[in-house]
Parts: sequence; C-alpha cells; structure tokens
Amino acid sequence: MRSLVVLAVVLAACSDAGLVGPGYFAVRGIDLDVPQRDGWKRDRAAEVENADAGGVALRLVRKNAAVGSPRIDVVLDPKLGALTNIEDFLQRNLTQMRTLEKSGQLHLSDVEQQAVTIGPRRGYRVRHEYILATAQVAVTQIAVLLVLDGRGVAVSASGRTELLLPLADDVDAILRGLRTPLPAQGAAVTPVEPVAVPVPVNLPSLVQPVDLGKIGGKK
Repeated sequence: MRSLVVLAVVLAACSDAGLVGPGYFAVRGIDLDVPQRDGWKRDRAAEVENADAGGVALRLVRKNAAVGSPRIDVVLDPKLGALTNIEDFLQRNLTQMRTLEKSGQLHLSDVEQQAVTIGPRRGYRVRHEYILATAQVAVTQIAVLLVLDGRGVAVSASGRTELLLPLADDVDAILRGLRTPLPAQGAAVTPVEPVAVPVPVNLPSLVQPVDLGKIGGKK
C-alpha cells in the first residue's frame, strides 16, 4: 500500500509540472514536447492561460536565476489566425526584427542560420547576437522556427551573452531534443539535424529582442 501511495504522489507531481513521459514538458495547444534538463524549471506565471490565442505557451528558466539569465520560450501563433507555412513564418519574423533594428532598439552584430528538421517537418534554426541600444548589453538568441498544424511555433533560447554561453551545451540539448508526438504510433523522437545554409552577414534576427528586466525574474 505504501508503494502505491508513493507512486500516486510522484505521478501527481509530474502532472502538475506539465511533464509527459520521462523528462519532457508538453506544450499546451500544440503537439510539441520540450526536454527537461537539470537546473531548469517551468515558469507558469509567464505562460498564457489560453494557448489557442497565441503567445508564450511554455517558459523554462534557470533555478535561482539572476537578471539576464537564459530562458527558453515556446511562442505560438494564434490558432484561429491565417494558416502559414515555414517560409512565410520565417519571412514574417525577419520583417519584425528588421523593423526593430531600423528603429534603433538594437544593433545586430552576427547571425548564423541552418535549415533543420524535426521528424518530418522542416524548420529553421537561427543564432543571432545583438546589442540592446538602451542598456548596451550583449544578448544571444537561438531560435528554432517550425510550423505545426498551420501555426507558426518559435522555440527561442535567449539571455545575456556572458550568462548563456556557459550553458550552450544545455541549450543545444534542449533544442535538438524537441519532438513531435504522433498519437497513433506514440512519440516520434527525431533529433534536429542541422544543414548548413549560407547566410548574408546583414540577415536580420528572427525573434523579438529580450527584455532583460524579466529574464529569470518576475513579470
């Protein structure tokens, strides 16, 4: 009997944390699982209540994080919005970042881009470095862009460069470990495989700049 009680407590704790299977977080509103790693925790206070409306559906932050510590966001397009494809989603994000750059909010210093696949789905992985104009702080962002059920999905790791670089292996493991479950046959676990794609040096970033006042802290 004692073992059954302990098992029930463990299962309840996993359910409350949003875990699905061994070591994965399920993203609400979309068929995507994000790996769990030691030293990271879920920040439910930053997540939208209704994933169908779009926004941050999952946020992972460092335990005992300082201001500017890395975070990982899964951001969804609204479910009822116009259907998109990966090329349109990429271009939309490029346009958004180009607007921010032209407005003087940041200075983009470096970009690396790769085409990727997650299971049968094509996507893009973009790493970009920039300086926030207001704070003169160096920021690193690494984003995986894909489209699921016609909705754009951005999985973005971001933080102050000096705080993110020591966690580069952790961030890479999370982004490479993304999986898209297949209800009829179980989860299809296919690591992200990078394919080199030439990128012009002036290619704009793919995601919104980081609000360093909120990273690792409260909204």
